[in-house]
Amino acid sequence: MKTNYLLPNSLKKIGWVIIIISVACFLVHVFTDLDIMLKMPALSFNNEGSIFTVASTSIYDTILPVFALIGFIFIGFSKEKEEDEYVKKIREHSFVFATFFTSILLIICTLFLYSIDYFTVIILDYYVFLLIFALKFQIELWRFRKENRNEE
Repeated sequence: MKTNYLLPNSLKKIGWVIIIISVACFLVHVFTDLDIMLKMPALSFNNEGSIFTVASTSIYDTILPVFALIGFIFIGFSKEKEEDEYVKKIREHSFVFATFFTSILLIICTLFLYSIDYFTVIILDYYVFLLIFALKFQIELWRFRKENRNEE
């Protein structure tokens, strides 16, 4: 089966760099209260007549989440150097696992969280899905390669 939907393998390393930088920036923000504000174009549905506006926002609310998503996508959906049927099986299993995990998490949060807390979970759900998928895939792939090295 062709895996044309996968990104080139070279993007995986770029994805890890992006994730490391994103996490480092997030930790700096959390522990130092450093906040870098930007003026960004935005959609505004208020009564002032214009749909488009310029909003002042933090890079931690806009740029950093976009970089994190790009990093996770690069990591999770890049080809392996040796892409075979078993790697495809591991990828599919990891995808299904991440889907079930985040679905169960979302069901639990829907039942027990309300208001802004629930809205926050809805936003974070996609990040958690990509994180779980990437981690599960990398761990299973590492285990598979370790077993193969031990057999040789």
